[in-house]
Amino acid sequence: MGLQGVGSGALIAFGVVVLAVVGAAACGRVMAYIFAAPTGRRGRSLSVLKTLEKCLFAAFTFALVINYALDVRLRSRAHDCERKQSDDGKYIAELCLLRDEGHDADYVGRVYDAKDGQLLVERTFNAAETELSWLNGQVSFMRGGENYDVVRLPASWMERLLAKAP
Repeated sequence: MGLQGVGSGALIAFGVVVLAVVGAAACGRVMAYIFAAPTGRRGRSLSVLKTLEKCLFAAFTFALVINYALDVRLRSRAHDCERKQSDDGKYIAELCLLRDEGHDADYVGRVYDAKDGQLLVERTFNAAETELSWLNGQVSFMRGGENYDVVRLPASWMERLLAKAP
């Protein structure tokens, strides 16, 4: 069965406790290393700081990669999609459900070029109510049109670049 019955809050709490215990043990070992001899403490301290800097950079990079991989996995499982073509026929907008957890849900909004089907823009957002609508050369994915769900077309170079990433 594994961890199916355990909530995400319990897993996070367990992770925090494990990190606290490991961190305390590591601090104890570092202090013992630094104060092992009366001479050379400055050099040992700098050595520890350089090692700590490398470890924190590696942990931060690892966390970013894992977060991005989980996001890619979630976006690849989009379902219940709705598509609408723009009034001028140049673009096709798509709104898909990613995850529904009761009151709010996570969605992905995508805009494609109608000629070749190339993905131009992809945005994820959380909303209680969505509505795919075209108005004056822009598409809105959410009722009320918040800033993060409105796409102005033609898409900027940054949005086109980000859409090419998995």
